[in-house]
Amino acid sequence: MYISYFKKFLFGKYIYGVNIFIYDDNSIESSYVLLKIEKNVFKLEQSNYYNIQELPELFSVLNNKIPIVLSIDGKGIIHKKIEKDKNIKNLFLGLNLNDFYVQNINFDSNFQYISIIKTTKLSEIINSFVRKNYYVIGLELGPFSIRHFIRYLTNDESNVIQIPNYKVITQDQKVEIFEKNNELTTNEFDFENLKIPANCIIPFYLTLSYILKLTDFSNNPFSNINNFIWYKTYKKLLNSFIFLLIILVLIISVMLIFINFKKENYTLLVNEYEYLKQQNDSIRDKIKISEAIINKLNLIDRKINSYLISNICKSLPDDVTFLNFSFYPIINKNINENEKLTFEENIIKITGKTTNNFKFTEWTNTLKKETFIKEVKLEHLLKENNNVYNFKIIIYLR
Repeated sequence: MYISYFKKFLFGKYIYGVNIFIYDDNSIESSYVLLKIEKNVFKLEQSNYYNIQELPELFSVLNNKIPIVLSIDGKGIIHKKIEKDKNIKNLFLGLNLNDFYVQNINFDSNFQYISIIKTTKLSEIINSFVRKNYYVIGLELGPFSIRHFIRYLTNDESNVIQIPNYKVITQDQKVEIFEKNNELTTNEFDFENLKIPANCIIPFYLTLSYILKLTDFSNNPFSNINNFIWYKTYKKLLNSFIFLLIILVLIISVMLIFINFKKENYTLLVNEYEYLKQQNDSIRDKIKISEAIINKLNLIDRKINSYLISNICKSLPDDVTFLNFSFYPIINKNINENEKLTFEENIIKITGKTTNNFKFTEWTNTLKKETFIKEVKLEHLLKENNNVYNFKIIIYLR
């Protein structure tokens, strides 16, 4: 089950689903799940069920840094099943609906469930969360969150589903009616590869509906999601700014070190070149001069070269063999007496043989991911015989 990148960025890794059922004696039955969002999928991290007398008992087990999707049911809440186009005012004659929060949930083209609760009662419950610095980002009345996932709850043997406080009658994997019932005939429900405790099935599917945008919670006047978004966005931006500032300082520091290193290295190289030139004026073989300079260059840059060789060879398969490994190749091999040698900077040329083209290609693709490598270019890959290929690659360093 995939989720949007924005919600993962904003809410972090965790989100609660909380279900509260209020009995006639004002005692509370509460269940909750904690879903962990990781690598674009969700996992059931926790699930618990409580019989409590007051909400503060629930707050003692919930982390107020994690947002909550809330379901409320029981005393003070009325659910009515009506035809799709029926006027709801006729259902509640004698009641001033302006004093109530009205929820309308459509099931199909034929009927809908209307749920009402006094605004003062609902505000009292929501404010009890807000006062404890909890962020209620979604709200639904009743057990209706299961409507999106009926196919996971039904089977061919029965059209009746027992969930906490309700019996759900279904037909063709669609909800027909919710009836009050206090019996649970199963301890858990299966959902894909998860086992969901039966007492926690409503908050689980409620949270899932929110994450997957199956239910629209955006018009809920009691949600304090705007405060939560502001809080989380500010925190994320501040952390991002600090992180970028640290990265910038590190980059500048590395650049200064590198510039200083190259300057010192260049001075050493020039001095060494002059020394070799004076010592080898009698040598006419320009290739020997080049080799001497390159050998000295390797002595100067031995730490860098060791690092490069180590990282280039660390993933080298057994099917690939090097014949030549050349740092900073000479450009003008045929030079005149007083002409200076020039080199191809930041280049490594490698020739060799391979008996497995697939592993050779896999190795070159791995090289491209190294931070010090800008580009890997294949100059040629020529077949020598049935099993052996000769290759030449050029590695461009950053």
